[in-house]
Amino acid sequence: MPDFVAGIISLRGAIIPVLDLRLRLGMTVRVSFGQERIIIAGTGHTACGLLVD
Repeated sequence: MPDFVAGIISLRGAIIPVLDLRLRLGMTVRVSFGQERIIIAGTGHTACGLLVD
């Protein structure tokens, strides 16, 4: 898996990849304080989760 894929989640029976956009865009990695959220974005039958802080 690419390093910017933070993991996967199950949402209403669908498997959704979760992407860390900080890593994808080459930004500095931030220490996790438990305040992150996942925004689900998608079109049609395709969806992904975006990890945001």
